[in-house]
Amino acid sequence: MRETLFTQKEVLRSRYKKPGQPSANELTRLILRWARSRGFFASRINNMGIYDQRTGRYRKSHTRQGFPDIVLIGPFGRFYGVEVKVGRDTLSEAQIHCAEEIKAAGGEYILCRELADVTTIINQAAMHNN
Repeated sequence: MRETLFTQKEVLRSRYKKPGQPSANELTRLILRWARSRGFFASRINNMGIYDQRTGRYRKSHTRQGFPDIVLIGPFGRFYGVEVKVGRDTLSEAQIHCAEEIKAAGGEYILCRELADVTTIINQAAMHNN
């Protein structure tokens, strides 16, 4: 049986954001700004399809299905894949599978519902590297 990285509670969390909670885009920008201010390579990954005005449809993205929203590379070359979820938004099967592959390859996968989710894991990793 495959070991899972997330509890049922984490996967089934509420989809609706609470009043005053940042949107997914706002939280993404906050994470990128925080990481860059600390010397990380930080990039947002566009996983959405591309709208084609000629055909009136979205073209499939070339990004792998389930790939995290943000890629961070920190000191010592540590890879962090960050999936941003707000409110009741949950991980898809593809995202869970990608998270497992990232962890198996030695990277970190962070399910982020607030900035503290990222800062806590990265600060813990930094303490182990010192």
